[in-house]
Amino acid sequence: MSMLDKIREVLVNKWTMGASLCIVGAGTFITPPMSATLNKVWFSIPVINFDVTILRFMGVLTLALGVAVLTHRDPLGVSAQV
Repeated sequence: MSMLDKIREVLVNKWTMGASLCIVGAGTFITPPMSATLNKVWFSIPVINFDVTILRFMGVLTLALGVAVLTHRDPLGVSAQV
């Protein structure tokens, strides 16, 4: 096994990929507004005082993909498309 294969095995595995997707997804979902376009409010949830934006929606999708990688589940049916 070459050094490149060892490095690839460490960097590209289910834990690093899943954890990075979860971190990016949660960070995108929680962060304050970044731009006017991505943070245009689609609708609000008044009970918890929460605005749903395009950026937060993308964060939820990224978080869901990270959880799917870590738990070996396919909630979005991606494996059927590939």
